[in-house]
Amino acid sequence: MRIAITSNGPGEFAGWVRPLVSALLRLAPQTDVTLFFVPDDYATGREPELARRLFPQAHVVAPKNYVRYALGASVAGVPDRADLVLYLGGDLMHAARVHGRLGGRARSYKFARKRFVKSFDRVYAVDPKNAAEFASLGFAAEHVQVVGNLAVDHQVAGAAFFAVLSVKVAVLDCAGKHKFVSRSFAMRFAGEVRDPIAVVATACD
Repeated sequence: MRIAITSNGPGEFAGWVRPLVSALLRLAPQTDVTLFFVPDDYATGREPELARRLFPQAHVVAPKNYVRYALGASVAGVPDRADLVLYLGGDLMHAARVHGRLGGRARSYKFARKRFVKSFDRVYAVDPKNAAEFASLGFAAEHVQVVGNLAVDHQVAGAAFFAVLSVKVAVLDCAGKHKFVSRSFAMRFAGEVRDPIAVVATACD
């Protein structure tokens, strides 16, 4: 499985990318992950360096090199294709651009626009209100999935991860030990997943 993720600043990296990629590499260490950091006025500039330290096995593309890539240049370490491109921050056009070059499926968490309805085959909502926002943009109900708030759930539970994986089964590890991450929620969440994507929910000390 090759997954490419687009992100931008410190909040998105710490709250969305870090918990998801941590779970992904822990539960499916063979996954090939490429992190694209796109230009952003609020980025500190240190996000790529931190990502390399946390995930030495991942391909990390700094904003400067991403711009070169977006303009058609080849960048060392970037694969020639991906199975999945996932938006986790920044302008949506960057995820669309990466998808245009790498192919595969494109998906987004929390945000989308009407112009990208045909680009993303599934969108992940924070809550029912967010799901309704996706519906108002034109996403069909079967293409919208409520998965919870990555940042909030991670902070409250201590180590609650929701990861998108290229496997056909959902893995549930220690969910239910924390009152904020219920086993029933995790099972319902996993049950809504459609092949070839499965969701992993863990809540362990």
